[in-house]
Amino acid sequence: MKKQKTKYPGVFFADVTDRVTGRLARWFYIQFYDPQGKRRMEKAGSSLTGMTEAKANQLRGSKATGHAELNQVKRERKRAEKQAEQNRWTFDRLWQRYLENKPNFKSRRRDECVYRANLKARFGDRLPEEIHPLEIDRLKRDLYKRGSKDQTVKNILALLRRIANWGKRRQVSAGLSFMIDMPKPKNIVREALSRERLRALLIALEQTEDRLEASFIYMLIFTGRRPGELCKLKWTDIDLLEQKMILRDTKTQSNEGLPLCDFLVEMLETMPRYSLEWVFPNHYGGQRQRLDISGRRIIRGAGIPNGVRPAYCLRHTFASIAAEVIEKDYVIKELMGHSNPNRDITARYAKVSHKALLKGANQVQEEILSLLEGQGQQANSCLMYGNTVQLIKIERSR
Repeated sequence: MKKQKTKYPGVFFADVTDRVTGRLARWFYIQFYDPQGKRRMEKAGSSLTGMTEAKANQLRGSKATGHAELNQVKRERKRAEKQAEQNRWTFDRLWQRYLENKPNFKSRRRDECVYRANLKARFGDRLPEEIHPLEIDRLKRDLYKRGSKDQTVKNILALLRRIANWGKRRQVSAGLSFMIDMPKPKNIVREALSRERLRALLIALEQTEDRLEASFIYMLIFTGRRPGELCKLKWTDIDLLEQKMILRDTKTQSNEGLPLCDFLVEMLETMPRYSLEWVFPNHYGGQRQRLDISGRRIIRGAGIPNGVRPAYCLRHTFASIAAEVIEKDYVIKELMGHSNPNRDITARYAKVSHKALLKGANQVQEEILSLLEGQGQQANSCLMYGNTVQLIKIERSR
């Protein structure tokens, strides 16, 4: 490529084909002595970007006097900026790496929504050590103005703190330089159903034609477990002979063995297998994710108000009844799947046997089914599965 002179001293040009567009372009070059007296030849620009002989001549004068940056200096500066950016662990970068290292944590979807809606725009390109306490105060003020409750604000701030602490533990960030003052929400909710409402729900379950959803609700009532745990229940996890089942990947991040009361054993023995794998599949035969809309209709149709969570009210109800009929608190703790140790020293060292758990589960069962008891000594609860009718005879004393 031969460079040709222009009418300006030290300005040259060459006609070449542009690599990107494939068009013929005129490139301009300038030759000058830099402020240190070193002779240099640099590219000034292309005609495709608006460069002309006159502009190249002006650029030559600016570089010769030191008013314009040399190409070599510009390349070194951009290289240093790129390196600094690679070493810059912003909240966005920490969050992405945090997700990569925890691909299956249970609150992932919720946390992604929280980060995207509340933290990304405000702190995404910032380093944790750059955050000032007043910025956290402004975040809280804006959240409260938006109508957020104390627990929502606490969850958002906890996620911010969790990301910063994760980077600090990995020694890629200095973390926050201060402690975040967390709100103290008063969010204790009492959602246990009254005996009248629970009785109405049991009657509604007997009368409904949707036996799959009714069976799932029965399981919620008589175990008190979280809906997400029962959604993962497989037939291979159930041992009807030993009256046991295994809940996989629970909230405590472990597999838990749980007793099956007599009522649930009879129900599972007689109910059809809607799926070869899942005990309570969705309508497509796969794993369900939550209480189905038809199950919600059953619960609402039994007179349970909209302000009560349709699935978790059953967990609260189980706990309330268990507290009345079971003497040992650690038995209730095991049945409910709570991981926090009880303050009682017995709960810290005692190992609850399956026999004790089964006894507790049957005590809760008897208390629930007593709501359907008539005037006599016996009561019959009728469970219908398609064309099959199984009568469960419950013997009780007066």
